[in-house]
Amino acid sequence: MPDINEQKREANSLRKLGQIEEALPLYRELWENTGDEFDGAGLLHCLRKMKLFDEAIPLADDLLNKYPDFEWIRNESIWAYIQGALNSGRQNYRVD
Repeated sequence: MPDINEQKREANSLRKLGQIEEALPLYRELWENTGDEFDGAGLLHCLRKMKLFDEAIPLADDLLNKYPDFEWIRNESIWAYIQGALNSGRQNYRVD
């Protein structure tokens, strides 16, 4: 098993190359093991890109509570909420 820094580099590289399906399990494992804001944001990005909004929205809520000032999390969360609402067909979507 690669060390955590190598796993972070690989996940980041895959995400940047648009290989989201390959990056997702790496980010899941990283988030579970580190709780790091960058790993959480990467996981949220992958979930959003794969349209897994049932997982992305609760993660966005959790990440915003833990890291309210982290810009990448804020941006990914906004997009997850918007895309989640649009994909669900709900027109009166509220974020509490």
